[in-house]
Amino acid sequence: MPKYTRVKKLILMYLIENGSANTRKIYEYVNEMSKTGITTRALVNVLSKHLEIEKVNQERVKGNTGSYELCVWKYNGDS
Repeated sequence: MPKYTRVKKLILMYLIENGSANTRKIYEYVNEMSKTGITTRALVNVLSKHLEIEKVNQERVKGNTGSYELCVWKYNGDS
């Protein structure tokens, strides 16, 4: 079985239900729903290489250590 098959299904279900979401929200959802979880680096790799998911834009998020940008992803079922 290919790597991250269950994670890809979780991501697609989340994006279909919510329209679009940033990397942090997808990361939290996947790690909450999956017993093994995924690292941020692996998640971004899965998101960027999946044909049905496209990067829409970036949003600035403020945190405790300053502000940073997160990518926003959406489901593109046309592919």
